[in-house]
Amino acid sequence: MRKLGGLLVLALVLGGCGEEVAPRAGTTPSLGLRAIEPSGGTSSYAETPGATKPAPYPTTPLPHRPDLPPEAYQRITVVRLQAPDAALHVPPDGYAQVIFACSYEEWSWQYQYNLQTSYNPPGRHLRGDEIGDYLGSISASESGRALGSAGDPVSDDWMARSYTEDSWPDRQLVTAYQVKRVNLTRAKVLAARNAYAKGCSAMYTAPLLDAVRVSIYAPWDWRI
Repeated sequence: MRKLGGLLVLALVLGGCGEEVAPRAGTTPSLGLRAIEPSGGTSSYAETPGATKPAPYPTTPLPHRPDLPPEAYQRITVVRLQAPDAALHVPPDGYAQVIFACSYEEWSWQYQYNLQTSYNPPGRHLRGDEIGDYLGSISASESGRALGSAGDPVSDDWMARSYTEDSWPDRQLVTAYQVKRVNLTRAKVLAARNAYAKGCSAMYTAPLLDAVRVSIYAPWDWRI
């Protein structure tokens, strides 16, 4: 009987395992986001000295958008800057400044990152003023590699260096990348923009590509 009981327990445990399924539109998935405790409860958020209370847990349902046609990922509008944006750090000589900016959605990767951590308190740069705020992993890794020399692992710009400002909890995000001339191509800027849009858009649905504003300064004649 003891063996039979143990087998039943094991079967119940194994029966609870399964693959993760993307939530349906109109539902409120957890996505790893932890709701703020009611007043008097114990907060489970990471504590950072000087951090402010995080924005409320999303109350809007996960949006649903139709899949984008392939050609949408190949379209881009770029603002040509006559000078680098000094507020986002002037790039070194020989580098372009590629700036992405967006208002990120609830349920986006950047929103989840800020909701789970206290790493982007208003008015402070925990990473230092030369780097700025933390960028969510999707935008940080994919956009950085796209604008860098990812094919050369020993290059000093294997991932393009960047500076980020996040106005959390107001959800305004801007990142300036330092890009070598050889890497300032349409294909690379498109790949980086598409990845940045993914980080700014709600998960499990089509990204808001046009919501990412793209500005470029380069001290040479260039086209995208």
